Amino acid sequence: MAENPHITLVREHYETEDLRTQFQTAALAGQGPELIYGPSDNIGLFSTAGIIAPVTDYVSGDFLSGFMQNALDDGNIGGIQYSVPDINGNQIALVYNKALVSEAPDTWDELVAAAKEVRDVADTANATYGFLYKRKRAILVRWYLQWFRRRSYGCRLQPNTKHTRNG
Repeated sequence: MAENPHITLVREHYETEDLRTQFQTAALAGQGPELIYGPSDNIGLFSTAGIIAPVTDYVSGDFLSGFMQNALDDGNIGGIQYSVPDINGNQIALVYNKALVSEAPDTWDELVAAAKEVRDVADTANATYGFLYKRKRAILVRWYLQWFRRRSYGCRLQPNTKHTRNG
């Protein structure tokens, strides 16, 4: 870093859930890092807590104009830009086990029905659940499922097919 000898970078790596907890705890104590790289799903929580600043305090509108608007939208809360994207989208996918469900559900009702149909918890040691998510991420499940329900970016993945948004 010969160009900026006054800047010191310290890299710390955390799993996604630990990143949220570590950053939130440190920032609320006034000791958070100056820069954080992580998933955009934390932006709403962090902005509401007042522990992140708008990126427009640090980068110009000209810089941001180099990004596709839909990529920027992911980090925009109430018209305030809190992040700069590194990819376009959050790559959310809902997958299903073909051994348990013969065809992917198209609607919310179909998803619930398929989940109920395959659920078998009689033998707790070998239970089968129709829908599972990581308990630590329970707060985000509603957000993730809204993408499925709204299908705003949804498409069925088919073998040997090039997939694009809404198709």
